[in-house]
Amino acid sequence: MGILHWIFGELDTRPEWPLAVMANQWKINIHESSESNLDEHRALVDSRDVLANGIPHGITRKNIKQVDVFIPNIGGNYGIRQSFSAISHEICHMMVSLLVDLNVLPTRSNRRQKDKMMQAGSSGNTETTEVHDREAEVKLGIRQNKKYKVTSREVQGIQIDEFELVGIDITDLINKAENR
Repeated sequence: MGILHWIFGELDTRPEWPLAVMANQWKINIHESSESNLDEHRALVDSRDVLANGIPHGITRKNIKQVDVFIPNIGGNYGIRQSFSAISHEICHMMVSLLVDLNVLPTRSNRRQKDKMMQAGSSGNTETTEVHDREAEVKLGIRQNKKYKVTSREVQGIQIDEFELVGIDITDLINKAENR
Protein backbone atom coordinates (compact mmCIF):
# COMPACT_ATOMS: atom_id res chain seq x y z
CA MET A 1 0.00 0.00 0.00
CA GLY A 2 2.75 2.44 0.96
CA ILE A 3 4.78 1.61 -2.14
CA LEU A 4 1.83 2.25 -4.43
CA HIS A 5 1.10 5.54 -2.68
CA TRP A 6 4.74 6.63 -2.96
CA ILE A 7 4.72 5.99 -6.70
CA PHE A 8 1.20 6.92 -7.79
CA GLY A 9 -0.20 9.07 -4.96
CA GLU A 10 0.89 12.41 -6.44
CA LEU A 11 0.12 11.59 -10.08
CA ASP A 12 -3.24 13.28 -10.07
CA THR A 13 -3.34 15.47 -13.19
CA ARG A 14 -3.42 14.60 -16.88
CA PRO A 15 0.12 15.92 -17.61
CA GLU A 16 1.46 13.54 -14.93
CA TRP A 17 -0.22 10.43 -16.37
CA PRO A 18 2.69 9.55 -18.71
CA LEU A 19 4.80 9.31 -15.55
CA ALA A 20 2.30 6.78 -14.13
CA VAL A 21 2.41 4.74 -17.35
CA MET A 22 6.21 4.69 -17.28
CA ALA A 23 6.34 3.82 -13.56
CA ASN A 24 3.98 0.92 -14.19
CA GLN A 25 6.60 -0.62 -16.52
CA TRP A 26 9.10 -0.98 -13.67
CA LYS A 27 9.48 -4.02 -11.46
CA ILE A 28 10.01 -3.54 -7.71
CA ASN A 29 11.52 -6.51 -5.88
CA ILE A 30 11.64 -6.76 -2.11
CA HIS A 31 14.27 -9.25 -0.95
CA GLU A 32 15.43 -10.53 2.41
CA SER A 33 18.58 -8.55 3.20
CA SER A 34 20.68 -11.72 3.44
CA GLU A 35 20.13 -12.19 -0.33
CA SER A 36 22.09 -9.02 -1.15
CA ASN A 37 25.33 -9.19 -3.08
CA LEU A 38 27.29 -6.55 -1.20
CA ASP A 39 30.04 -6.50 -3.84
CA GLU A 40 27.50 -4.94 -6.21
CA HIS A 41 27.20 -1.95 -3.86
CA ARG A 42 30.90 -1.38 -3.09
CA ALA A 43 31.39 0.98 -6.06
CA LEU A 44 28.44 3.05 -4.87
CA VAL A 45 29.69 3.88 -1.38
CA ASP A 46 32.63 5.52 0.32
CA SER A 47 35.35 2.97 1.10
CA ARG A 48 35.04 3.94 4.80
CA ASP A 49 31.37 2.95 4.88
CA VAL A 50 30.51 -0.40 6.39
CA LEU A 51 28.17 -2.51 4.32
CA ALA A 52 26.09 -5.11 6.12
CA ASN A 53 23.28 -7.40 5.03
CA GLY A 54 21.27 -6.56 8.16
CA ILE A 55 20.79 -2.92 7.14
CA PRO A 56 17.95 -2.03 4.72
CA HIS A 57 19.41 -0.98 1.37
CA GLY A 58 18.68 -1.12 -2.32
CA ILE A 59 19.70 -0.42 -5.87
CA THR A 60 17.79 1.16 -8.77
CA ARG A 61 18.60 -0.41 -12.13
CA LYS A 62 17.45 2.07 -14.77
CA ASN A 63 18.75 -0.03 -17.68
CA ILE A 64 16.36 -2.90 -16.89
CA LYS A 65 13.61 -0.83 -15.17
CA GLN A 66 13.98 -2.59 -11.86
CA VAL A 67 14.29 -1.64 -8.21
CA ASP A 68 15.77 -4.17 -5.79
CA VAL A 69 15.41 -3.45 -2.09
CA PHE A 70 16.97 -5.65 0.58
CA ILE A 71 15.36 -5.50 4.01
CA PRO A 72 15.81 -7.58 7.16
CA ASN A 73 12.85 -9.75 8.08
CA ILE A 74 12.18 -8.29 11.52
CA GLY A 75 8.47 -7.56 11.06
CA GLY A 76 6.17 -5.38 13.11
CA ASN A 77 5.45 -1.69 12.68
CA TYR A 78 8.99 -0.69 13.60
CA GLY A 79 10.48 -3.06 11.03
CA ILE A 80 8.11 -1.82 8.33
CA ARG A 81 8.90 1.84 9.08
CA GLN A 82 12.66 1.23 9.14
CA SER A 83 12.57 -0.76 5.91
CA PHE A 84 10.33 1.76 4.16
CA SER A 85 13.07 4.36 4.38
CA ALA A 86 15.18 2.25 2.01
CA ILE A 87 12.18 1.39 -0.17
CA SER A 88 11.10 5.02 -0.58
CA HIS A 89 14.69 6.08 -1.27
CA GLU A 90 14.94 3.68 -4.22
CA ILE A 91 11.44 4.59 -5.46
CA CYS A 92 12.53 8.25 -5.49
CA HIS A 93 15.57 7.33 -7.62
CA MET A 94 13.18 5.57 -10.01
CA MET A 95 10.70 8.46 -10.16
CA VAL A 96 13.41 11.12 -10.70
CA SER A 97 14.87 8.90 -13.42
CA LEU A 98 11.47 8.89 -15.14
CA LEU A 99 11.23 12.68 -14.84
CA VAL A 100 14.63 12.86 -16.57
CA ASP A 101 13.38 10.52 -19.32
CA LEU A 102 10.35 12.79 -19.84
CA ASN A 103 12.68 15.83 -20.07
CA VAL A 104 11.04 17.36 -17.01
CA LEU A 105 14.45 17.38 -15.30
CA PRO A 106 17.95 17.62 -16.81
CA THR A 107 20.10 14.52 -17.17
CA ARG A 108 22.84 16.00 -14.98
CA SER A 109 22.74 18.48 -12.12
CA ASN A 110 25.09 19.94 -9.53
CA ARG A 111 24.99 18.62 -6.00
CA ARG A 112 23.68 21.05 -3.42
CA GLN A 113 25.15 18.94 -0.59
CA LYS A 114 28.22 16.77 -0.07
CA ASP A 115 27.44 13.16 -0.96
CA LYS A 116 29.80 10.41 0.12
CA MET A 117 33.06 11.24 -1.68
CA MET A 118 31.55 13.94 -3.91
CA GLN A 119 31.64 17.62 -2.96
CA ALA A 120 28.74 20.06 -3.12
CA GLY A 121 28.80 21.80 -6.50
CA SER A 122 30.13 18.74 -8.34
CA SER A 123 28.07 17.36 -11.21
CA GLY A 124 26.26 14.02 -11.24
CA ASN A 125 23.28 12.15 -12.64
CA THR A 126 20.14 13.99 -11.55
CA GLU A 127 18.43 10.79 -10.36
CA THR A 128 21.26 10.39 -7.86
CA THR A 129 22.09 13.98 -6.93
CA GLU A 130 18.50 15.07 -6.37
CA VAL A 131 17.56 12.17 -4.10
CA HIS A 132 20.78 12.27 -2.09
CA ASP A 133 20.64 16.07 -1.76
CA ARG A 134 17.11 15.85 -0.40
CA GLU A 135 18.10 13.14 2.07
CA ALA A 136 20.99 15.32 3.30
CA GLU A 137 18.74 18.39 3.46
CA VAL A 138 16.31 16.56 5.74
CA LYS A 139 19.20 15.74 8.09
CA LEU A 140 20.28 19.40 7.99
CA GLY A 141 16.74 20.60 8.77
CA ILE A 142 16.41 22.37 5.39
CA ARG A 143 13.66 20.11 4.05
CA GLN A 144 10.88 17.92 5.48
CA ASN A 145 10.20 14.30 4.66
CA LYS A 146 6.92 13.15 3.13
CA LYS A 147 4.60 11.21 5.43
CA TYR A 148 1.90 8.68 4.65
CA LYS A 149 -0.47 7.38 7.30
CA VAL A 150 -1.27 3.69 7.09
CA THR A 151 -4.56 2.85 8.76
CA SER A 152 -4.87 -0.16 11.03
CA ARG A 153 -5.69 -3.41 9.27
CA GLU A 154 -5.39 -7.14 9.48
CA VAL A 155 -2.82 -8.80 7.23
CA GLN A 156 -2.68 -12.61 7.07
CA GLY A 157 -4.42 -12.87 10.43
CA ILE A 158 -2.13 -10.35 12.16
CA GLN A 159 -3.54 -7.05 13.39
CA ILE A 160 -1.34 -4.10 12.39
CA ASP A 161 -2.00 -0.85 14.22
CA GLU A 162 -2.08 2.52 12.48
CA PHE A 163 1.37 3.96 11.79
CA GLU A 164 3.15 6.45 9.58
CA LEU A 165 5.58 5.80 6.72
CA VAL A 166 8.22 8.47 6.18
CA GLY A 167 10.47 9.03 3.18
CA ILE A 168 12.03 11.54 0.80
CA ASP A 169 9.58 14.06 -0.64
CA ILE A 170 9.84 14.65 -4.40
CA THR A 171 6.28 15.97 -4.82
CA ASP A 172 7.57 19.31 -6.13
CA LEU A 173 9.55 17.52 -8.85
CA ILE A 174 6.56 15.43 -9.88
CA ASN A 175 4.44 18.58 -10.05
CA LYS A 176 6.92 19.99 -12.60
CA ALA A 177 5.49 17.46 -15.05
CA GLU A 178 2.31 19.55 -15.07
CA ASN A 179 4.22 22.48 -16.56
CA ARG A 180 5.83 20.78 -19.54
